[in-house]
Amino acid sequence: MSYDIADHSFHEIRVPSFVSGSFGRWVPTCLCAIVPLPPVKGAFNIWSMKEYGVKESWMKVYHIGVYYPVAMISDEQERSYHIWRNMFGKKLVKVLYVMKSGELLLEYRGGDLVSYDLYDKTFKELRFDGMPRLYQTIVHVGSLNSAAFPF
Repeated sequence: MSYDIADHSFHEIRVPSFVSGSFGRWVPTCLCAIVPLPPVKGAFNIWSMKEYGVKESWMKVYHIGVYYPVAMISDEQERSYHIWRNMFGKKLVKVLYVMKSGELLLEYRGGDLVSYDLYDKTFKELRFDGMPRLYQTIVHVGSLNSAAFPF
């Protein structure tokens, strides 16, 4: 469902069948869908609508491989897993933001923040001094218009 602020009307966005139900996730900054690749837990594809409103224009634009942050494998992470499982369901990774630089900001189960370079296909764990062990991420876009997807 979309809302057109120019004419104050609602419109249905037609999506491919593989995006429906619990498999499809949406990136808040672009008209694209994140589709997990079972049985490979953690890998996913990013699909984007190339022509607004045309269901057949959905195209796979990126494949993101499996990655496990170092902290996710540690004993400490395993102890806090039950807290995050309730927060994310069974999802291993959540796309938080698509940066203009061509990087994705990812949050892994357990709260680990990772950037993924769409062009170099490299992962980089993000660490901040003084960051508490448990926190909640919230994406904030300082505009009424969403940021454009960089492709």
